[in-house]
Amino acid sequence: MTGQEKAKRFTFTLQCLQGGPGRNVLVLDINPLGDSNARDFTATSSRKICFVADDGVHGTELWQSNGMAAGTHRVSDIDPGAGSSNPIGAVLSNGRLLFTATHP
Repeated sequence: MTGQEKAKRFTFTLQCLQGGPGRNVLVLDINPLGDSNARDFTATSSRKICFVADDGVHGTELWQSNGMAAGTHRVSDIDPGAGSSNPIGAVLSNGRLLFTATHP
């Protein structure tokens, strides 16, 4: 098995649990060619979450989802292009999401 085949075999995707155990469904494959490494989930409202992920094009950036593919998107390309802003430490304060990130 090549490295690329291994990477595709063991990828992290955004999933949603619907209706009980074993009923998880794919929300969106953020990086279809590899691992999006989605992590650091923070609830921003009763219907939305923010998290960090890598789409394979824009590096590791901040994303938002409402649990549906159409409602999942990159919030901003803080470090434009393939560079990663690596957002960390997200907290919700007075209805605003605060976090640290690197940028040019």
